[in-house]
Amino acid sequence: MDVSNAILKEIQNKLEKLNVLDRIKERLVRMENDMTSIKEKVADLEKGLNSVNTEVAEMKQDIEKKADFEKLQMLESDRS
Repeated sequence: MDVSNAILKEIQNKLEKLNVLDRIKERLVRMENDMTSIKEKVADLEKGLNSVNTEVAEMKQDIEKKADFEKLQMLESDRS
């Protein structure tokens, strides 16, 4: 009886360890899914930021052109 009890306890210990490993695996899978989602969101944010940066650069060029044009008009009006 002692041997069978010892074997039974050993089997129960191994089953408990397997349960713990299963829970760890489930958490890892969730973490991997979360990381994939985060990577996708970061990629989307980068695309949006690049778009905004492009728009800001274009606006800056437009403003500089307008400022240059206005300076030119002022110089021409001063010459007249």
